Amino acid sequence: SARKTVRSIVEADCRYLEEDVRSFTDGFDSVFLPFREVLLEILPKSCHKGYSQDREINFDVFRRLLLREDDVRIPIKDRFKGKFDRSCSAELCWHVLRSYIKGFSPKGFMDVGSYRTLPGEDRSVEESHFQTVFEKVWPWYRSLTVEGEYWDQQDLAREVLTGLRDRDFGLPPRLEECTAVFCDEAQDLTGVELNLVLHLSV
Repeated sequence: SARKTVRSIVEADCRYLEEDVRSFTDGFDSVFLPFREVLLEILPKSCHKGYSQDREINFDVFRRLLLREDDVRIPIKDRFKGKFDRSCSAELCWHVLRSYIKGFSPKGFMDVGSYRTLPGEDRSVEESHFQTVFEKVWPWYRSLTVEGEYWDQQDLAREVLTGLRDRDFGLPPRLEECTAVFCDEAQDLTGVELNLVLHLSV
């Protein structure tokens, strides 16, 4: 993990005496945080009710719902009922929903026309697959998350970014003291999440 890597670099640096290393690494746990935890820490406590863990949709839950597998947390009525196109795997559907439809831009949700206008280097799936997910899977997933009582990390990131931009809430003291934000595996961030990280780094 990033925490272990940075710790090993510091401990191997001859410029630090043993006691300096200890004082430097004692605060590691307070600055190395999973992205989801950062988002929840920024979100005011009054808003946490809408983001309970038992209502979160991650990939594993999504896959079970899409393939109609058993999931004790999600009632049968909320599972996918459409005709599933086997040419689009659960992984591909999740990628399209997360990286493009919900996660590409904080300004709104991406449709087929918007995907078509993207430069080739920004498109990682065939247009026909994007269209299939948009037409067959997105209406159901939107009813679950955007319009329903469930949520995913893109919903959380959007609310935090909007709240910070509109100055509806500020950063908690611990994060306000940070002078920069560094992300491990930053290539996995969506456009919405990247916008949020850049906003935190300004």
